[in-house]
Amino acid sequence: MYVLKECLYGYRLNRDSVTGSRKAYRWDGPELIICHLREKMALDTGDFREQTDRKIVHELFSVVVSQFNGNGNNKKIKKDIEIHLQNPIYRDALERAKFKGSLKARWMHFALKHRCWLLIRLYARLRR
Repeated sequence: MYVLKECLYGYRLNRDSVTGSRKAYRWDGPELIICHLREKMALDTGDFREQTDRKIVHELFSVVVSQFNGNGNNKKIKKDIEIHLQNPIYRDALERAKFKGSLKARWMHFALKHRCWLLIRLYARLRR
């Protein structure tokens, strides 16, 4: 759990909800988390840097997958994702993160790093 100055709420699907639909998550969520951790922790001690890189990639993957929840134009969605992935925080985390053991985490990292939008879109559709 993170206590941030900004109040963030990631909408999750609730089958009993009135809306009953998924929405795209905010792009600044992973960035706010890492900025908060940098402010509160010494990331250069131990393996905190590696842990935060993995956390950013996990959060980033959730945000990217959520962008395909709507029925928007896939070309525009991909272009928007490409623009946001140019953020130095996200770009550096994707380069430095290393995943071992978890096949799902390695697949997620591979799909983001190599821009496999078709695989991510299929994953988003299967989760519905």
